[in-house]
Amino acid sequence: MDLITRVSIVMPFRNAEQTLRKCIDSIRSQTMSFWELIAVDDGSVDEGRSFLEKLDDPRIKVLPNPGKGIVSALNFGISKCSSDLIARMDADDVAFPKRLEEQVEFLTSNPDIGLCATKVEHFCTDGELNSSGMLEYVNWINHICTTEEIENNRFVESALPHPSVMFRKKLVDHYGGYREGDFPEDYEMWLRWLGLGVKMAKVPTTLLKWRDSGDRLSRTDTRYCRDSFFRLKARYLASFLAEKNIEEVWIWGAGRLSRKKVGHLEKFGVSIAGYIDLMENNNLPVPCICYKDIPDKGQIYILGYVSVRGAREKIENFLRKKGYEKGTDFMMVA
Repeated sequence: MDLITRVSIVMPFRNAEQTLRKCIDSIRSQTMSFWELIAVDDGSVDEGRSFLEKLDDPRIKVLPNPGKGIVSALNFGISKCSSDLIARMDADDVAFPKRLEEQVEFLTSNPDIGLCATKVEHFCTDGELNSSGMLEYVNWINHICTTEEIENNRFVESALPHPSVMFRKKLVDHYGGYREGDFPEDYEMWLRWLGLGVKMAKVPTTLLKWRDSGDRLSRTDTRYCRDSFFRLKARYLASFLAEKNIEEVWIWGAGRLSRKKVGHLEKFGVSIAGYIDLMENNNLPVPCICYKDIPDKGQIYILGYVSVRGAREKIENFLRKKGYEKGTDFMMVA
């Protein structure tokens, strides 16, 4: 192993000719120069691979993906890394100059943390693309930074922007890497590692410009559809509840959409004791009480499934005023 390689960057790419130059320039402009870039070509038909191969930089290694798809490219790239620290990068994003330095320093200073991400800056070069949802998401994830915040919000959504993460390679050796399936590969790995006790945190600094585009996988691939997220979350949420010996839960949100989401959870054997809503409802097969009639702390465990904008914060505030503790007495999952 090259002893001066402090971090290995894994970057799958496919037909990224238009964005690669700015991405690579940002990597080569890092304040920490002891890195290697493992660029895995996932079947490009443009000049992106040729551009990388012509660069006169021994730190950049361009390899063809022996398989097909993002998961294969990621796992192959990791297998070729020579450093104990692995950073992710996407070929259409831009790293701020101190990104690698700050993340390496953070993991070095916090040996109990297995993975760290960063705050991100949203940018979009397609003026016709509706990015309002993405902007709202970025604003949310940039406020989820501490280990406790990440753990307690893990079932709401992924709070860790994939191309901003850096993690210890030993985690892949101990707990496995990215998995193929009908789910977002990054979120599945975060949930799996969190469930196995891996501590994660975020450098509270904006260190990556995260591109929003019409052809990004989260917009085009069925693995990133809403239903795929809820199926995935239900599996790991059921395991989380079982580890806490919670045999039945109350669901905040009795609407049709909430009940549909809860159906995924029931398939994993979680028992639904009842629902909580704005008003009592006697037309459901289980009790549905008004939120004002919620019993005192310690008597029930609540999962918040209401996804209306602003509702999550109102529900959390209400429960905290009643003495409920997030994680211990309730979790938000939408």
